[in-house]
Amino acid sequence: MMQGHLKDFIRQRFDCREFLKKSSGCSLYICPKCGSGSGQHKTGAVKYYPDTQRWYCHRCRTLGDIFTIYELEHGVDFNTALRALAEQLGTSVEPHSTKPARKRLPAPSPAQCNSAPKDLSDYFAECRARLHDPAAVSFLLGRGLSLKTAETYGLGFDPNADPAGSHRCCARIIIPTNRFHYVARATAPDTQSTYRMMNNKGAAPDLFNRQALYAPGDEPVFVTEGAFDALSIIEAGGSAIALNSAANGRLLLSALRERPTNHPLLLCLDNDETGWVACANLSEQLHDLGVDFRDVCVEVCGEAKDPSESLQVDKPRFIESIQGLKAKEMGGK
Repeated sequence: MMQGHLKDFIRQRFDCREFLKKSSGCSLYICPKCGSGSGQHKTGAVKYYPDTQRWYCHRCRTLGDIFTIYELEHGVDFNTALRALAEQLGTSVEPHSTKPARKRLPAPSPAQCNSAPKDLSDYFAECRARLHDPAAVSFLLGRGLSLKTAETYGLGFDPNADPAGSHRCCARIIIPTNRFHYVARATAPDTQSTYRMMNNKGAAPDLFNRQALYAPGDEPVFVTEGAFDALSIIEAGGSAIALNSAANGRLLLSALRERPTNHPLLLCLDNDETGWVACANLSEQLHDLGVDFRDVCVEVCGEAKDPSESLQVDKPRFIESIQGLKAKEMGGK
């Protein structure tokens, strides 16, 4: 069986819960990596997700599956775990097949090479002029953000935005990332797609508030998924950037390779499985780059799904956590 199919096959046949130790004090499990949940209070630290056959430790931030458990118990690598578990099921791993050479794409025409993305500065100015529209104000205040913060970071409002060119216009907060690209956040909760990236031909996506990475001083910079998460941390007195998607860690890595930052990074991606996976991948690559970073999602979000929700649920606690992490990172300065 090919390796990709075999991994899914094994995950379906082995229930991780049979190999995780249950904490006696609650419905959670003991972490097979850090041992959290086995202490005096028996609180447990690992939650199991049956839909994906994965488990996650909220203490050491490990996202694992049946392969991770086998690797930890036997001190082996993934390939060894894969072969061993496959043998238990009476199957084996087939060698990788030789893939045919990929067809080369045609070279772009000179016209395509010379086409520059549209400068959206005038559009952004129009949107900023509408930021005091009652619908925009109500939305921002409802998310715990002040108009001062929104104005400082160039937010605007378009009552008939159509960023994807789908002719499905709706009211959106406009969040510029550079002169050619923006993120549009729908203000109506029932909008089918809440966030939209501007589909500006020739314009590459960018980080929100990239300049924070290179600001003077040694203040830590929080790294979030969404722009409203970053704005929430800024509202609480912190410095933050946003990837604008869990899949956009490459944008941060590219920026740091091009120009390293003097600021320590505090990772605070969404408090869900997608965010945990993205954080684990980003952490590994930041470590390889020698970047000073740590994961602070639990301290910032608590039980909330992201910093934005955490601010809305309990603003005083949220501000306290941001200020505490900031002071701790700066050595109490």
